[in-house]
Amino acid sequence: MRIRAFQGLRPAETAVEKVSSPPYDVVAESEVREILKNNPLSMLRVVRAEGDPYSDQVYVRAVENFAHIQAAGHLIRENATADNTVATLAGAGANEIVVVIV
Repeated sequence: MRIRAFQGLRPAETAVEKVSSPPYDVVAESEVREILKNNPLSMLRVVRAEGDPYSDQVYVRAVENFAHIQAAGHLIRENATADNTVATLAGAGANEIVVVIV
């Protein structure tokens, strides 16, 4: 087990309502499309990226969407790490379990 501090990302004050989203697994595909049409900054663009959910391309798109939201200044990296600790239990291959303690 490895425990290390990290700097979290939080929404900019002006973007809180824009980047927030309902849980990805309770929203029907038609609802996702409607939300994204009206709000291109929704985190649904990351957790339910467009494309075939079984293809590698959907993960590439999710990373691109996340990077765009961050680069546009809608997500801000915290300066301090004192209040955040992450415990990572290494799993098989690249799989990890991440627990955030605030």
